[in-house]
Amino acid sequence: MPTKFTNTVILPSDSQPIEVAVLGIWELDDKIPQTFNERFSYQMEAVTGEKYQAEFDLSKFPEPPTEPTTPLHEAIKGSSEWHDWRNYQTYQAAIAHRAEMIRRAEEWMREVARYVIKTCVRKEDRGRIADERDHSTVVVAAVTPRVTKENLADVLRQTFPGQLAG
Repeated sequence: MPTKFTNTVILPSDSQPIEVAVLGIWELDDKIPQTFNERFSYQMEAVTGEKYQAEFDLSKFPEPPTEPTTPLHEAIKGSSEWHDWRNYQTYQAAIAHRAEMIRRAEEWMREVARYVIKTCVRKEDRGRIADERDHSTVVVAAVTPRVTKENLADVLRQTFPGQLAG
């Protein structure tokens, strides 16, 4: 187990306590990096010909753009039809990107659960984790949601044994 700090929680499936080690504050960042917070951007070209990356914000579209009626190959670059196609295709790409970020987030959560069970639960207790509610209970117990004064005091006591004046 990675630290001496533990939480004891009750597993929903068997209503019995289980001891779960608490992960280090940045341990997940080191072991399982997040790859699902990437923003969607696309290349824009200014009137001057300069190209730059622009961020695409789906929330600015209360309704998705409709597919243009003019065939794409007939749209002349810079025309309103061409811009309609560009907006439509960029919106579709942003939707696909969002779906990929959701898929990555779900996979990240599965990896976190596997890591927590492997490193924070005693081997003899792992078989007791029977369903999704148990997984969730164990992960919440292992992941430090925020730094508290108590966390800091425990770390300081462990790192710098002795008394602080004042």
